[in-house]
Amino acid sequence: TSYQRNNNIGSGLISKTTTCRYFFSDDGTNDEKVENQIITRIQARDKAIEWCKFHNIPEPEESVHHLLAHALNLPYETGYQQIRQLSKYLEKDSEAVSKKEYECFHSLLQRRKNHEPLQYLIEKWDFIDFTLEVKAPLLCPRPETEELVLLVEEEIRLRSEEEG
Repeated sequence: TSYQRNNNIGSGLISKTTTCRYFFSDDGTNDEKVENQIITRIQARDKAIEWCKFHNIPEPEESVHHLLAHALNLPYETGYQQIRQLSKYLEKDSEAVSKKEYECFHSLLQRRKNHEPLQYLIEKWDFIDFTLEVKAPLLCPRPETEELVLLVEEEIRLRSEEEG
């Protein structure tokens, strides 16, 4: 499906009180510089989702939630849900993104735009009951593989019950 960009994407994503590049230019491609503005976690999340949709990045919401949680150094086990559930009504969710966090997030999104797997970007991924460390060139854990392992596990269990 194609996504039509809305007109306020050009408003920009920047970090607090520092000149830095941002990736929400009016045409969706050029970086521009802006000074002394603040962006909150909610703004970073929402604007990045729009940007990912504009650039046809697969699974834009999931990508942004994982990458922003990683850039903010939130715990892997809970960070995705924290970003997913951000609310403009909670004070902690309106915290500004620091320059360092912004630069990390920006870098991760650019790599995602270049089709780098999410698993390589955050260097972890869940597989059944395990959280695996993932680095290139290892194969990324896939949901299909997880299903296959669970089917094999069930088959082994059924055969051992028949024999026992």
